[in-house]
Parts: sequence; C-alpha cells; structure tokens
Amino acid sequence: MSHRRIALACLIVLGGIALVSTRAQSQDEQADQPARKKKKAVEGQGAGAMGGMPSPEQMAEMMKKCAAACKPGEHHKMLEHFIGSWDAVSRMWMDPGAPPVETKGRSNVKWMLDGRFTMDEYSGEIMMPNEKGELSAQPFKGIGITGFDNVKNIYVGSWLDSMGTGILTMSGGYNPTTKTLLMFGKMDDIAMGVYDKTLRYETKIVDQDKHVFTMYDCHAGIDYKVMEITYTRAK
Repeated sequence: MSHRRIALACLIVLGGIALVSTRAQSQDEQADQPARKKKKAVEGQGAGAMGGMPSPEQMAEMMKKCAAACKPGEHHKMLEHFIGSWDAVSRMWMDPGAPPVETKGRSNVKWMLDGRFTMDEYSGEIMMPNEKGELSAQPFKGIGITGFDNVKNIYVGSWLDSMGTGILTMSGGYNPTTKTLLMFGKMDDIAMGVYDKTLRYETKIVDQDKHVFTMYDCHAGIDYKVMEITYTRAK
C-alpha cells in the first residue's frame, strides 16, 4: 500500500470519527447549555481533548501512528526463516502409551501481502481411522497463515485443512533466546465431544535448514504431546 493510500485510508477513518464526534457534541449542546460552555473552555485549552476536531499537529501524529501500524516491521523479519520448500516428517500420538504413527509431506511457504504474512501450503498424508475404525493413510492438505500484529504487539496465525470445515486461530510470542515461537489457540474435538479446548503450539528453529513444530493438547495436560512435525529444507 502506498503512502498516499495509507493517508487516504486514515483520513476516511478520522473523518468518520470527527463526524460522529461533532453530532454528539451538537446533541450535548442542545441538552445542556452550561455543559456546552464548560466543554468549549476545556477544548480551548487543548483541541480534541473532549472529542472535538483534532488539531493539525494531532492529526499528523495520528496519521503517523496509522502508517506505522500498516508496515511490516522488525518482528516480521523472524518469519523469513520459514520461506521456501520443506520436506516434512509428521509424528502423531494416538495413544500416549504407544509409539507415534509417522507420515510424510511437503510444505511450501511464501510471503503474501508485501511481507505482512507468510502462507504455508502443506500437502501429504495423515493417519486417520477408516470406516472400520482402522488407521490408514489418507491424503491431506492444509494452509497456514502467520504474521505479526503491530497494533496488539503479538504474533497471530490461522490454519485450515482438508480434514475439517473450521478455521483454527492462534496467537503468541517469539523467544529469540530459545528461538521458539509459542502460540495458543482453541479447537473443537468432535471425537471426544470437547469444544474450545486449548492447544499449545511450539515452533523451534533448530538452524537455518530445520525447524520443529510441536502441538500439545492442554485439555489433557499442558505437556500432553499429540503431534510433532520436523521440517528440513528441501534441496
């Protein structure tokens, strides 16, 4: 988005705020003349202090904040690691007392919206019960979106795949010391009849060519691991 478009968007938003504020002020004036006089006196000390039109200086500062919030920043640079093609090995624990079942896949990650978000397109197989209740490998596709929300100062993400009709959302922070992105989200478990259960997602960057994603079911326990995917950069 160009600076001109950002400025125009901000002006539209601020113009709407000013219009609502002006209408509210007019209603207050008709209802209470003494309050109107007091309000004008306060506004005279600082434009916009009580909801009036902001001064040119205040308008410029508000537009500066709006423009800064729209741009990819320092936190987005961490996501550069994930860009590229990756070979994935997925391990799922159907039973904590049994060894995990293993499948393979391929992940292709690219920037979208001028470096604001990454989009992960995953394809491979997943072990799921068939009609007889037996585990079998089934085709699997998924799309993940990850970014950093400058306004809320937090990493955000979403996931949707071919095994459901819902969209998972998650948010959290990155620890540069451990090189770990920690996020939390909620999901519905149809099989268990549990809704909005909390999941913990950890993505640890091992080196420039490897990272490991781990998912924990917090409903069963904060460290109850249900899935682990190891990504190795494709050669």
